[in-house]
Amino acid sequence: MAWKMMDGYEMVIGLEVHVELKTKTKIFCACPTTFGAAPNTQCCPVCMGFPGTLPVLNRQVVHYAVLAGLATGCTIARYSKQDRKNYFYPDLPKAYQISQYDLPLCVGGHLMVETEAGEKRIGITRIHIEEDAGKLVHDPEKGTLIDCNRCGVPLIEIVSEPDIRTPQEAVAYLHKLKAVIEYTGVSDCRMQEGSLRCDVNLSIHKKDEPFGTRTEMKNLNSFTSVQRAIEEEYRRQVEAVKKGEVIVQETRRFDQTTGKTSSMRRKENANDYRYFPDPDLAPIVLSDEVIAGWRKELPQLPDVRKAAYMADYGLTAYAAEQLVSSKYLADYFETAAQSTAAVKMLANLMISEVFRLLDGEDAKIPLNPASLAKIADMTEQSLISVGTAKKTIDALWNTPEDPEEYVTRMGLMQISDEAVLAEYVRKAIDTHPEMVAGYRKGKLTLKNALMGVAMGLSGGKANPVVLQKLMDYYAFERRGIRLVRMEDSYQLCSSPDYADVIRKAFEIRKTAKLSQPALEVLTIIAYYQPTTRAYIDQVRGVDSSYTVGLLLERGLIEECGRLQVPGRPRLYRTTKKFLRDFHLGSLEELPEMPGLEADGQLRMTEDGTILDPSAMTEKEGSIPENGEH
Repeated sequence: MAWKMMDGYEMVIGLEVHVELKTKTKIFCACPTTFGAAPNTQCCPVCMGFPGTLPVLNRQVVHYAVLAGLATGCTIARYSKQDRKNYFYPDLPKAYQISQYDLPLCVGGHLMVETEAGEKRIGITRIHIEEDAGKLVHDPEKGTLIDCNRCGVPLIEIVSEPDIRTPQEAVAYLHKLKAVIEYTGVSDCRMQEGSLRCDVNLSIHKKDEPFGTRTEMKNLNSFTSVQRAIEEEYRRQVEAVKKGEVIVQETRRFDQTTGKTSSMRRKENANDYRYFPDPDLAPIVLSDEVIAGWRKELPQLPDVRKAAYMADYGLTAYAAEQLVSSKYLADYFETAAQSTAAVKMLANLMISEVFRLLDGEDAKIPLNPASLAKIADMTEQSLISVGTAKKTIDALWNTPEDPEEYVTRMGLMQISDEAVLAEYVRKAIDTHPEMVAGYRKGKLTLKNALMGVAMGLSGGKANPVVLQKLMDYYAFERRGIRLVRMEDSYQLCSSPDYADVIRKAFEIRKTAKLSQPALEVLTIIAYYQPTTRAYIDQVRGVDSSYTVGLLLERGLIEECGRLQVPGRPRLYRTTKKFLRDFHLGSLEELPEMPGLEADGQLRMTEDGTILDPSAMTEKEGSIPENGEH
């Protein structure tokens, strides 16, 4: 369920992201950093902080940290230092951690992230270098064990400004940060291996009120965990405040099984850590020349690639953002794009189908890029349908078979030959005349039904685009301009669907609706033409001279001669305008006229429908028109 604000309480979030740098050795010694080694096989007296040992800073750590800072828009300090952060915890044998306090290596950066409300700037307070602590292993039989392999593994800590206001923004920021770091090559950011971990600082408050007391949730190692932890801690704090409880500054643990947070320890302040400059390490001094040289090493970053995909391939901002979300995915896409002209189709297949099959954040794509490009080509050329493309990707995900050979072998090639498809369309039309008639009268759902019949006749292999074109041609041409038959002639007419737009464009005043008496007279003339006014008066039982004159002015009827009897009364008939206004091709399309009641009254609606006299009220049949008695 999506997060929503509770009783006006906003959340304020800042993130501390720890990224393990991809160096071969640790930050202050020559021990390897290989993941998965046996416990306590990758540590030495320096890692453990034994008396008499001296740390030596790994130059590559500073290099990588600066690249991360440059990629996130930070200012690189020409002078920084390293400090001892003092605290006792079982996984920290030295009882202090070498980190940076008041003079960090990188300050004042930012990232632009896509949110539901649009692009948002999230500030980065600082990036500093530090060493990792060990790992506690809780064994039900042996108790808590300590693995010191991670002691001294080089980290950068990226601290955001408290600019984040929703769980979705937090996840978007982490996605963007992970992508940027991956692009620089300073870390593999494998969250399942602990290469990227996140601490969440969260507080609540009401608008225009001071920020509340924050809590910290430690070591979240997946995007899902971050979102769930934020949502749960926000709920907990709001409910606590509403009960009158005081939120205390503390470190909390998020349990992925229960979905709850629980207290670990009170949160220390900076003074509690008794920071002081490490006496064994010299300050870090960087020249402008060194920084400029490292800046040149920066690769093309996600935002640059995104802009290029939009400009070069015409992709949407959303599609481009998805494809650059990791360097691996962007590299795969660009490799595949070199083998096809159908790049938009390639992008759609990657986002809709390839992403669907990926198992985890860091999973690799087993399907060869050239194979995916060929599937995109076949889909773009209408050789296969989008549904067949999906089936083909599923079938070849872990198989090196050529897509074209697979589609041919399975008989999945799409039929696009108009001559072949025309036969299916004609057969569908011939066997379902009632559907055709309904479709011609504007029931568009019946067109889909006819399409389904024709598609079934093709065994599901018909090209739907070609099939639709043929169905429109043979059944009914629903275009803005139609060729309409008017008895013995043809006329180009606009579709009724666009009448309001055309009327507005040409400033055509809409004709007033016909009154019920006028429709009665028009009905009699339509069904008994040519006829005289005397006959009309006889049927209606009232004088119809005014109404006949009105219909003549409207152009719906016309004089068509005189009856060869004494007095030679004028004869009247309907016009082509009548056919056009009532959407009739000829008088033969008039609906069957119901039987008349004793008073001989008829009623016709403006769409040409004859009303059943038995259904009319006395009031409806007795309204006189101006000039009639």
